[in-house]
Amino acid sequence: MEGRGEAIRLPPVSHGYLINWWLEIGPSSPAGMGEGSITWQDIDAWRALGDISIEPWEAQAIRRMSSAFVSQRHESKKASCPAPYSTALPQDVRDKVNDQFKALVGALAGRKGR
Repeated sequence: MEGRGEAIRLPPVSHGYLINWWLEIGPSSPAGMGEGSITWQDIDAWRALGDISIEPWEAQAIRRMSSAFVSQRHESKKASCPAPYSTALPQDVRDKVNDQFKALVGALAGRKGR
């Protein structure tokens, strides 16, 4: 898209620092003959090297983002799969995805006291 001069439009996201942390760790890990979700060890190594304090719910959210990324990457190999950031998606679908992300982060944040 950038090569064609198109702007990449992504929905607004709460807790954007989690995305930054996830991308610092790496969106996925090598696994067998392909890629898999990042592991707890990947997260712990990143945390230790950076001397970063991370809550359990934040680590869970990062792992879930990695799992969703790997799943979507596999799904995206199908010609019929639309880009998840496409403006061709109806607004209600984009809103639903944004709401689900907010709910995930909220639910995980609420569990941190347990």
